[in-house]
Amino acid sequence: MANGTADCFVNGELKARIARAKAIIGSLSGDQDPTEAELNEIGGSLEPYLTQFDARSAERQEKKVLKLAKNASKAIAKVTKAKAGKKLEKAKKTALKALDKFDATVAPQA
Repeated sequence: MANGTADCFVNGELKARIARAKAIIGSLSGDQDPTEAELNEIGGSLEPYLTQFDARSAERQEKKVLKLAKNASKAIAKVTKAKAGKKLEKAKKTALKALDKFDATVAPQA
């Protein structure tokens, strides 16, 4: 909406998705985990969510924010593909860093 109300809802939802993704990543141990499916769903939803809420969202969003969402999604996908050990730990660290950067660009809910 032109008054910014819709943006508040979008940002609140994005922050919730980011927080949930970070919680899941933090709890993964390398064993097959049922939360991996949820993590994949969150990762795949970040960029589309920014643009679907409002037809004008894509035009209003800075390219940087969309790029950070895409980077976070890719990093999440690598976490779920990594099986265990150093590869998983590296993927988790990379994903958490990408999510932190994305989170920092999303304004807090008013």
